[in-house]
Amino acid sequence: IEMLRAVADQAAISISKAQLWEMAINDSLTGLHVRRYFMAKLQDEIHRTQRYKKSLSVVMGDLDKFKSINDNYGHTNGDNVLKAVGTYLQSSIRDVDSIGRYGGEEFIMFLPETGSAAAYILADRLRKGVAQLEVGNLPAVTISLGIATFPDDGKSIEELVQKADAALYAAKENGRDQVVIYNEDIPLPDNRELIT
Repeated sequence: IEMLRAVADQAAISISKAQLWEMAINDSLTGLHVRRYFMAKLQDEIHRTQRYKKSLSVVMGDLDKFKSINDNYGHTNGDNVLKAVGTYLQSSIRDVDSIGRYGGEEFIMFLPETGSAAAYILADRLRKGVAQLEVGNLPAVTISLGIATFPDDGKSIEELVQKADAALYAAKENGRDQVVIYNEDIPLPDNRELIT
């Protein structure tokens, strides 16, 4: 009995540690990676991509006019939309891809061995799929997405995220519900006011 108690205690500790790890790396609402863990994975993937001289795309997405869902239908319904979108995005990417919740209604993905043209095809498919989601009786939501690609657009996390964010902002500024690939004509983000 004492030995069984000791084994049970060890099992409980192991389960508790696994649960803590899960809570540390995954967002409790959407189940997607939290920003800090996602960025660490992205850093590792950039190193691997550099070593093998491959490409990698970063895609940032932001739900359009999401504040109006929270304001008009309540935060619980807003949470339901975030869960539905997170589930859809996670189920629609490859196993080698990674997705995280960047903050609020923003999502971020990295796509290993994927150039900007292939990233655009995927991002546009995701954009169309999000618009088709049905969440209760809520109105349809749309998503704007921006793409930056390693090594063409940057060789560091900071550069890639900054340029994907700039492309996302351009998508918002140009009417929302679209995908924009970063190019040199797109101004980099500064202290601009975000269009939601």
